Amino acid sequence: MGDYVAQSFVLRNQHRQLHTRVLPRQGAVYPLEITAMPGYAPVAPAALIMLNLAEATPRIKVSSFGLLAVEPLGMASVWVGIGASGVATLPITIPPGSSLHGVTLYFQALIVHGLSPATWHFTNLLTDVIQ
Repeated sequence: MGDYVAQSFVLRNQHRQLHTRVLPRQGAVYPLEITAMPGYAPVAPAALIMLNLAEATPRIKVSSFGLLAVEPLGMASVWVGIGASGVATLPITIPPGSSLHGVTLYFQALIVHGLSPATWHFTNLLTDVIQ
């Protein structure tokens, strides 16, 4: 048998993913990138982006959508259309103010591929701390 070599790697869900390349900073734009692979339905997907300052513990099983990881009480949400490329960006402006420093943001999206709820699924939970 061959030698086992430990490897470090990151898995990225290319079907449904929330991602950003920058840290949220006061007075700056925080670009939230939404990836939803097209092809699950004859229409372009949309995403319901959910934000809260708290994580759901334990996570909440919601039908066939998966696990809701953002606390539903006090949650804010916005719809984002996703084009044929399967990627959209939601620019979020973080207001200036020292009271926001160190606040943790919790994001999750529900990707909607069509009218059938069987095609709706949650993304990963994205957690970031305002700098």
